[in-house]
Amino acid sequence: MKHLFLSVAVICFFLLGNTAKAQEFGIKGGMSFTDLSNLSGNNRVTGHAGVFLNKRLDRFWSIQPEILYAGMGQRYYTINGDQRTIALDYIQIPFMFQVHPVKQFYFEFGPQLGFNVGANLKYADGDKIGIKDGYSSADVALNLGMGIDANRMLGFYVRYGIGLTDITLDDHRTRANRGVQLGASIKFPG
Repeated sequence: MKHLFLSVAVICFFLLGNTAKAQEFGIKGGMSFTDLSNLSGNNRVTGHAGVFLNKRLDRFWSIQPEILYAGMGQRYYTINGDQRTIALDYIQIPFMFQVHPVKQFYFEFGPQLGFNVGANLKYADGDKIGIKDGYSSADVALNLGMGIDANRMLGFYVRYGIGLTDITLDDHRTRANRGVQLGASIKFPG
């Protein structure tokens, strides 16, 4: 399934890159506040960054495939009171549908596929151990968000992503990624 989704994303980028005028290439990035379902603790504050293509379909609708690097995970405390951080790193491929009720404002929604490229358990003293073998290599999520275009190039957005799949390989716990992304985007009109 992940290969199918990746293939669709690559085809969409290619098609959007070769169509006429109403498209914009851009970069985006910002802060992320993430946690895992079924784990008590505090949000992990991390970041995300990447590229996107935005294709305006008509006055109200546009589509926006993206490729992002995003940190995920959560901070928590052990029974002994020691702080730990599950630090997960993903390459995410969201495919967003945007509706523009007014010219400079939009709501967005869409599916996302993530590929786990790193997983570490971090201790408060700075030590860390690799835990990638305990986590799934792919993650499927649903994103909801909104944004505002300050001008033709600069925009700001907020997006909430909720994981739809169990990312752990341990049968005794079920955990899904969740997170809020706050960021800015810069568009380069085509």
